[in-house]
Amino acid sequence: MVVTAHRASDIEQALALASTFKIRLIISGGAEAWKLRTTLAKRKIAVIVDPESNGPGSFDQIHGRTNNAALLDEAGVPLIISSFSSHNARKLAQMAGTSVREGLSHEAAMRAITETPAEAFGLEGIGKIEVGAHANLVLWSGDPLELSSIPTHAWIGGEPQSL
Repeated sequence: MVVTAHRASDIEQALALASTFKIRLIISGGAEAWKLRTTLAKRKIAVIVDPESNGPGSFDQIHGRTNNAALLDEAGVPLIISSFSSHNARKLAQMAGTSVREGLSHEAAMRAITETPAEAFGLEGIGKIEVGAHANLVLWSGDPLELSSIPTHAWIGGEPQSL
């Protein structure tokens, strides 16, 4: 079950609900998830964050922090980065780069936009480059998290695609 919650108290309620009904939980939003990072890590609850939602945008996000993603990752919380917008999906790498600027390691940022989302949603062999994995790949001109980098080649299902 994916629950949208930003406030720490709302996340706590979602955790209690998931525990009571034995539901696999993913927190979406999680502006104050950093406050519960130890519990989230212990229970292996993935959190989907928007790195640009980094301040008190509403009363639900009073304690939002720019380094939320870094704090969650440091604690061992499965981290997913999202743009939370279909028309801005193209900015996903930029969002991951924003998290790197705020203390998340480059490796963790790459995992947060590739293998961790696949794992959190139970998709085997997706989001990793390894033998037997589904081969959807993009080759970039440089670091994919840098704004100046562009895709140069793409393969879907192992087949080259026209850009």
